[in-house]
Amino acid sequence: MGYCPQFEAIDELLTGREHLYLYARLRGVPECEIRRVTEWGIQKLGLTEYAGRCAGTYSGGNKRKLSTAIAMIGCPALVLLVREPIVWVSGMDASIYQ
Repeated sequence: MGYCPQFEAIDELLTGREHLYLYARLRGVPECEIRRVTEWGIQKLGLTEYAGRCAGTYSGGNKRKLSTAIAMIGCPALVLLVREPIVWVSGMDASIYQ
């Protein structure tokens, strides 16, 4: 199972590419496949422009993309994307969040 928490577990000093490489190693991706898997995550999540930059410089959306790519490393059968619950405010149209 891949897990993508609301609050990213990202080291601000590592690049996006380094994160994916690290998690591929931790998940047991064979050494000969790590580069391919890393580049696949970068391409699929639209991080090509940012992959060589420190993750601490990423926008919130790009951090979320990186977290999603990390969760997908190793082809898990299930990827769990977690976000904060929505607090309903009186008078707010709930249908905008559907």
